Amino acid sequence: MPRPRRQSREALQATILAAARHILAQDGIAGLSARAIARDIGYTPASIYTVFDSMSDLLIEVNRDTIAQLAKMLAHHGTAEAPEAGLRAMLLGYIAFMRENRALWYAFFGGLREREEFPPWFTDSISSLMESIAAMLRAYAPALDDATALRHAEQIYAAIHGAIALDIDRRLDLVTRQSAEDLALAALDAMLARLGA
Repeated sequence: MPRPRRQSREALQATILAAARHILAQDGIAGLSARAIARDIGYTPASIYTVFDSMSDLLIEVNRDTIAQLAKMLAHHGTAEAPEAGLRAMLLGYIAFMRENRALWYAFFGGLREREEFPPWFTDSISSLMESIAAMLRAYAPALDDATALRHAEQIYAAIHGAIALDIDRRLDLVTRQSAEDLALAALDAMLARLGA
């Protein structure tokens, strides 16, 4: 194999991240390693660590793109004229996104937690996702204060996530015959009924 041309650090980072996403899509999280990425891009495994301190840091960067895609989807549904319809579309869109991107889902939520702290941009991005859901809840129930809306957003997200996590891991049928969509919509309906009461 011919030796690859030397790339700038930024270009090498983009090449590594593209390879990581490709490997995740093909082989899942179990197939992702510095050696596999190096083989894919024609570099040595050590070159990966000139850009990323660890594989955990590399995964955090892969997850940046996943969060951006989720934020775009939430923003799209947040513009719905009817808040309830927007919330339902967001919920179903999230489930569809995670089903279609199982490898990204596993990269984001799967495996052992390898770090105690995450970069501020990462936690801020997740907080922003929760704020988007909270804004939709406030549009539905304008009397909600910010803290209560955020708490409800976290609860509905956890309910949706639990349903899709069981579904993606092929464990949902051990608990229920209902689909992830049915469970998540029921949780949303129950919350909206409480908020509308």
